[in-house]
Amino acid sequence: MLKSGRGAIAVIVAVMGMGLATVGTVYLTRAMAQVTALAAVVNGEAIYQRDVEAEVELVAFQYGLTFEGQEGQSQRQELKRAVLDQLMDRKILMQEARRLGQVATDYEVDLRLAAIREQFGSEEAFQEALAARNLSLLNLRERIRVDQTVNRIIAMLATGEEVREAEVQEYFMKHRGELGEPEQVHVRHILVRTEAEAKVVEGKLQRGEDFATLARQHSIDLDTKEKGGDLGFITRGQYEEAFTKVAFGLPAGQIGGPVKTSQGYHLIQVLERKPARPAVYEEVKERIERTLRQQKAEERFDRWFRETRAKAKIVRFDRPKE
Repeated sequence: MLKSGRGAIAVIVAVMGMGLATVGTVYLTRAMAQVTALAAVVNGEAIYQRDVEAEVELVAFQYGLTFEGQEGQSQRQELKRAVLDQLMDRKILMQEARRLGQVATDYEVDLRLAAIREQFGSEEAFQEALAARNLSLLNLRERIRVDQTVNRIIAMLATGEEVREAEVQEYFMKHRGELGEPEQVHVRHILVRTEAEAKVVEGKLQRGEDFATLARQHSIDLDTKEKGGDLGFITRGQYEEAFTKVAFGLPAGQIGGPVKTSQGYHLIQVLERKPARPAVYEEVKERIERTLRQQKAEERFDRWFRETRAKAKIVRFDRPKE
């Protein structure tokens, strides 16, 4: 029996405190288990389940995967295994790169990131692209660092690669047609949304109005309108077939169209034509040497990585129990 009311209250509070502490510990332990659950250990460094799940969700988002039903769950498990393989390879690569002093620097990452940003034209478009891929800036930087680190290692391996004259000559004979300059035409265009608009502009051209001036006034191609619609020299296959067919069928100085493509209606003017020019060995020799050296370095990188991975101490926890 309890000796007094005050003593009873003290004991009850103490017991309640113990109970709350126990419940809190259980929930905290479960939460910690979820956060710290291991997917694999690579040379003593952990890869957590949360990292695998995050990558799976990223892939699912980018490719519109839902994993519905039993078959979907089976596909999800297969994807998890593939993602873990990639994360382990990435871990091994970065570990070895650190040992070799070949990890890409923040400066290199910043340069590459700036180049990517520039491709989108504006910060808003860049951020929209990140959101569309469900990527954070930090995540993108990590991927760039891995990519640039691979380039560093390939460049390191390429230093010792020699290319013999006979190899260059053999490559030239096999790829001579590809190494030459293809037929090119220098074109400018005026792009409008409808056929009716195209007919109006065509009429103005027929009356002798200046093509470049009309491009600045009417074209919806924001990349070229201020340059009078100038696309520079183009080759076959660079644009849609309907556009290319007209552009390469016109003599210099002539205007063709309207031509319908997925973008709208084009009026096309050819300014200059360049015929195809066969490759000359002495002119392409250095380019072939660089290509062969790069190919050899990439092959050497593949061998190097297979050997590095074979020596890695890996423990993974996604294997089914026997």
